[in-house]
Amino acid sequence: MDDDALCKLQRWMERRQLSRQGLADLLGVTQPTVSKLLRGRGPGVELTEALVSVTRIPRADWLALRKGRATPRAPESESPQSEVA
Repeated sequence: MDDDALCKLQRWMERRQLSRQGLADLLGVTQPTVSKLLRGRGPGVELTEALVSVTRIPRADWLALRKGRATPRAPESESPQSEVA
């Protein structure tokens, strides 16, 4: 899913040349917390509010991740190939 919260966050970080530690500093959390988030672990309520405030990525996207409806995207080399019948 190209428009899930994690993809949006990764693009947001890339545009700002922001490291995981830099994002952690902006959010007021630890770098391991950001790493867990980027691996697909949905944020808690407080972190969700901080993410919405800092990144402007809609709350609904983060809530979908918390409910498990959004999953991290596999790197291109690990993506399953569509089979043609």
